[in-house]
Amino acid sequence: MRIVEEDIPKTAFRTRYGHYEFVVMPFGLTNAPAAFMDLMQRYFKPYLDQFVVVFIDDILVYSKSPFEHEEHLRIVLGILRREKLYAKFSKCEFWLEQVMFLDHVVSKRGISVDPEKIKEIKKIKFDRGKVAGPLQPLPVPEWKWESVSMDFVVGLPRSRKGNDSIWVTVDRLTKTSRFIAMKSTWSMKQMVESYVREIVRLHGVPRTIISDRDTRFLSSFWQRLQEAFGSKLKFSTSFHPASMVRLEDHSSTGRHA
Repeated sequence: MRIVEEDIPKTAFRTRYGHYEFVVMPFGLTNAPAAFMDLMQRYFKPYLDQFVVVFIDDILVYSKSPFEHEEHLRIVLGILRREKLYAKFSKCEFWLEQVMFLDHVVSKRGISVDPEKIKEIKKIKFDRGKVAGPLQPLPVPEWKWESVSMDFVVGLPRSRKGNDSIWVTVDRLTKTSRFIAMKSTWSMKQMVESYVREIVRLHGVPRTIISDRDTRFLSSFWQRLQEAFGSKLKFSTSFHPASMVRLEDHSSTGRHA
């Protein structure tokens, strides 16, 4: 996505080799992934879930036959050309029999979990059984909303809207908190939409997210999303609960409210 000509000087930055400007939107820019995905959804709206899937910076084209695939590619590439959007050829792959997407293998045989991800899960379970080492303090963030902690307050009385849980996000530098009312039955799609709307839209993409090992935070979908955003996930353990102390203080306050 090209940056509007008059806005290019606003992106200027200095290095030891001189001054530079961005002429296309960098994905590290606040709200850039959300803006890009919204743009792609609007351009490809007539074809979404028919033969096109858009997720963050990925555009997937799927077809039942080589003949259909050729036509579908022609449509997708035609839209990109019409809207003057450019894809880096070295990052494009065509005519694949299977594709890796969100830690799953997608092919004509169906969808299966990436074998490498299974190995990682086994390793995590193995590591959790190890004897704890010395507690290492977390570094102090240099900027607000650069590093956040997350947790869920569950088992609350059901509200009129049916919410029975609160998603708590705390900025580790200023201790500012955001509370998202939610249902315990929320899907990952609903969580991601709320995360983008309530956290990313208002505060930008955090560099690090600290949480416990809730299955939602360990899901491949959540981890793949944060990898695309450029956020690093850090997990507390039962051996090192101190990393969640401040978050637990906020959660306790929420329970008494």
